[in-house]
Amino acid sequence: MKFQKDAEVVNKQTNIICKFLEANAKWNAEFQRKEFRRYLRPESTHSQRLVSLLQEISLTQQEPNLEKLAEFWKIALKLEDRAPLSLLQLVRFFHRSGKPEGKIVAKRTPWHRLYSALKKSPGWGEKTAALFVRACILIHRDDSPEGKRLHFLADGIKQAANFQTGERIHLPVDAVIKEVFGFAELPVMPRSFSKINTYLRDTVRCTPDQVLLWDDLWFWGFLTQRVNKGKKKRKEGKAEAVGRSEPNVASREVADDAHEDLQPLPRTIGWNPQKFWCQRSMPWKEKAAVETLCKQFVEVLKQAQSLRDNASTPTTAK
Repeated sequence: MKFQKDAEVVNKQTNIICKFLEANAKWNAEFQRKEFRRYLRPESTHSQRLVSLLQEISLTQQEPNLEKLAEFWKIALKLEDRAPLSLLQLVRFFHRSGKPEGKIVAKRTPWHRLYSALKKSPGWGEKTAALFVRACILIHRDDSPEGKRLHFLADGIKQAANFQTGERIHLPVDAVIKEVFGFAELPVMPRSFSKINTYLRDTVRCTPDQVLLWDDLWFWGFLTQRVNKGKKKRKEGKAEAVGRSEPNVASREVADDAHEDLQPLPRTIGWNPQKFWCQRSMPWKEKAAVETLCKQFVEVLKQAQSLRDNASTPTTAK
């Protein structure tokens, strides 16, 4: 009986969150399009755009391991001299430049193979690999005249349009998304990359397209969170590091894959106009609409939280 009640609560929580995301998907979609057009030059070659995207994504890490990334770039910069690659050719390239993990698993689907190959490359990890895959899909789904000028995969349109059966897309879980899960009290502990993705895949049973939709949590979460000032401390036994402001490369905060021992700074929830005004690709002329939606998003999280709280409150028999 308790299991059934818990399942009902999870369904209600995810439904109210998904309803908000579906109704307001256009905002993050347009924001991402502006960002891609800002740092992927249409006059460059296909391979140069691929390299530019890799550079932007790799530097979204809060404390990138430059030694390992340098090792990666010694090989990856050779991509600039290549003709447009297919998705499978790109997977093979990353597989050769990454850690020796045996043969490419043939049973894996195309985008999952790209994720798996890239996350094993020097200086990369699960979050940045997932972010790169997501960016590739969004770029090649933009069939507008401007969008097509940013494509770089030879078969990108075909691969991004329709996912193969069993395709697995990973949510690029960062500090912002972890906090959203915490505010809404979604039943994921600890709130890690693997746990949140397992929750979406096995509990919520998200399709690959729905995982892409859940990534909009970053957009709304980013605009409704404040990081309290102070120091970010490592766990016991580690050296202390002074906390820094959220990275703004490619407009995506992704916690460093190589520094999971850092304890996150506490955050508060609420409309954050400073973040809105400091992002170049935000719809500044529609500030009032975005602010209203951000406040609605906070209320959605509170509703999800109350569902969990009510389910945890013991009832008194009459």
